[in-house]
Amino acid sequence: AAAVDYLLKPVSEDRLAKTLERLHHREIPRRKGPELAALLPNPAERFPVRAGEGFVFLDLRKVTHFEVCEEVVYAWAGGERYRTSWTSLAEVETAFPGDDLLRIHRHLLVRPASITGFKPLLGGRGEVRVAGGKTLEVSRGSVPKLRAILGLHGKSEN
Repeated sequence: AAAVDYLLKPVSEDRLAKTLERLHHREIPRRKGPELAALLPNPAERFPVRAGEGFVFLDLRKVTHFEVCEEVVYAWAGGERYRTSWTSLAEVETAFPGDDLLRIHRHLLVRPASITGFKPLLGGRGEVRVAGGKTLEVSRGSVPKLRAILGLHGKSEN
């Protein structure tokens, strides 16, 4: 309804340049209501994963965990595994700084909000169940921090 210009295929470079110039010099009126940026997912919370010969974008909030296997990082979402372009969990942690991800094993990063259950195991290790029903092993060194995040400090293990 508020179109500045339109292009028809095949688009020539000159025609595209003219349209971009018009957009650059035009002041776009402010709309009432939510800003468009607020309606779109935060680009910092999305990342590309392989889909056939191309890519699709996953929302971090839908990911239960990341797993590295033979220098390939996979994201798990909706019970399915997606290949990312990362080669280490350190790269994932750098891409999403903060407390949204927790390393629970040398090859596993979990999103604590996706955890639906915790089970202590012998030797100080543990298991978590994530949305979708997958069970993941928690290393002995990661159990204390995980218990604290889940609010299980001081709770009986039996």
